[in-house]
Amino acid sequence: MLNLELLIYTLLRNGLDQSITLAPELDVDSIDAFPLVTFTVTGGSAVQGSSSPPTAWDVGLLLNIFHDDLAEASQIASDVYDLVWSWDDVFGGTGIADGIGHASEVDDQELFNRAGTVHIEARSVTQYSGSFNMQLHDA
Repeated sequence: MLNLELLIYTLLRNGLDQSITLAPELDVDSIDAFPLVTFTVTGGSAVQGSSSPPTAWDVGLLLNIFHDDLAEASQIASDVYDLVWSWDDVFGGTGIADGIGHASEVDDQELFNRAGTVHIEARSVTQYSGSFNMQLHDA
């Protein structure tokens, strides 16, 4: 069975600047390193017509960007948006993680918007939030 979280982590890690901290939302106990990108994979229903056992799943992907610099947070949100769309097979399909799986059928669910300024450990931090729908496939 495909590890959805590992696939998304690998695709994001391969495409993001290494100075950006990346973590699944459920693994973040405290936020102390910026910039930070968190993600949550939701859903995971088998694609109709996929094989038995299934090899493709429809999922949602929620992404949050946190940064203590507003302009840089906005730029990272733009970069992440472009990165996720680059995974779509219509645009060349760069969403491949060798030995794990690949992404396809990317669609916007909610464009990145500034979610406001949050206060974390006496710091003001800008948060952007966005989400996508897509299919994830076994390798």
